[in-house]
Amino acid sequence: MTPNNKNDREEDLQRVFEPDNVWFTSDTHFFHENILRYCNRPFRDVTEMNDVLVKNWNETVPEDGVVFHLGDFAFGDSHEWNDILSRLNGRIYLILGNHDMKHIKQGFMKRFAYVTQQMTIRVGGQSIILNHNPFLAYGGAYRNVWQLFGHVHSGPRSHTGLDLPRLKTLFTFQYDVGVDNNEYRPISFSQLCEIFKTQAQKAGGQKVEASSIMPSGMPIVFLDVDGVLVSDPTTRQAAVAPSSHLSWLLRESGAGLVIIGGWAAYDIDGLMNGPLKEYAWCLKGATPRLSSHSEAIAQWLSTSGGKHPYVILSAASVNDNRAIAVNPKFGLSRNDAHKAIKLFKNKYE
Repeated sequence: MTPNNKNDREEDLQRVFEPDNVWFTSDTHFFHENILRYCNRPFRDVTEMNDVLVKNWNETVPEDGVVFHLGDFAFGDSHEWNDILSRLNGRIYLILGNHDMKHIKQGFMKRFAYVTQQMTIRVGGQSIILNHNPFLAYGGAYRNVWQLFGHVHSGPRSHTGLDLPRLKTLFTFQYDVGVDNNEYRPISFSQLCEIFKTQAQKAGGQKVEASSIMPSGMPIVFLDVDGVLVSDPTTRQAAVAPSSHLSWLLRESGAGLVIIGGWAAYDIDGLMNGPLKEYAWCLKGATPRLSSHSEAIAQWLSTSGGKHPYVILSAASVNDNRAIAVNPKFGLSRNDAHKAIKLFKNKYE
């Protein structure tokens, strides 16, 4: 199904969302009486279940929040669906579950921001595949892509699902966002970052940075701020056009941002809350202060927990074929950003 208006359609085609305003959930099964028994849900009846799920949802998601519901939304007819939809906060995207399929031609489906069987989005530079079901295999196993799912009703109280034994073979970056597995409420993007950070540490195959998960294969943009974003170092203020071009590059590539050059000496937390606040969602750290950018980058890569395709944005000369020489008079241009995207694509092809 298509979004409801032109602006929604353009946003959904880009499928890029802000990390501090996104939540995920699945398998609410509103009005489904038998789910109480199937999943051992701690409610007296379906009315109490509905009320608690709605209360938890609205306590978690603000009115302007974005929620991706990964299927099996509700049972019943248009009256039941409309009743629940009128009570929930946020702009809701529905990834159809097996119990939703019979409703796809119903008028109440237009009340969702978007309805589809599968969706790939980017949140804070993170690529995420959304499907009602867990995948046996998917590209994210090798390229820092999350796969979120529902359907299986895993969780501390639910032990009857036929799929539960097979969940032992999930990849590190797969997770059940269903309500039975998440205290009967939606889960935020930041919570998922922590969950995957923990799962990666337990897996033992990937090093995890203190500020964020840093799986092998994640693309990196090494940024020398002066001359690329800032033309006057004394102001520490990024110019508008170069900032716009960098934001586009980071979102388009899904890359993390690592600071090189003079600004690497600043406290990263200070940068994230100050001059580089706009990039806090993807800022992964800084290289050590060495005599050359090439040496600093080489040392950072050697301790980053895997191989990373990268590009270097600098107004200074860097002896690396992945370096893009930025004109400090104008800062990062759109053409520079396109060159960076091309370098990333060439690395993957």
